[in-house]
Amino acid sequence: MIRMISCLLATMMLFSTAVMSFAETGKECPNRKEMRAQLMERLDLTEEQRPKVEAIFDAAREERKAIMGDAKWRSLPRSERKEKREQMKNVARKVRDKLAGVLTVEQMKTYEAAVEEFRKKIRKRFKNS
Repeated sequence: MIRMISCLLATMMLFSTAVMSFAETGKECPNRKEMRAQLMERLDLTEEQRPKVEAIFDAAREERKAIMGDAKWRSLPRSERKEKREQMKNVARKVRDKLAGVLTVEQMKTYEAAVEEFRKKIRKRFKNS
């Protein structure tokens, strides 16, 4: 369980870092909306779950934006990056906890598998760049 949570936190951090790198250039992550739509479809959400899950993701995005403010990740001193990284981890934990209260056990497994796939894609992308 701890390993799973660690993997999820790492993935959320990778996702946040990828989004922040696009934010530094003033561009939105090109596939963010498509990725969210695919995830929502994969989770096979009920009509009752959909707005709740969207609200969780929207709130987390706003929290991440508030943490970063106008700062550019790469220009931050290492100590400040560490502090912001911890804040981002807390956001990721809250997302997972909130999702666990909305999704079924099977949907959580699907979510965690999707996060793992995304994490692998991001790692591959960063290795190739």
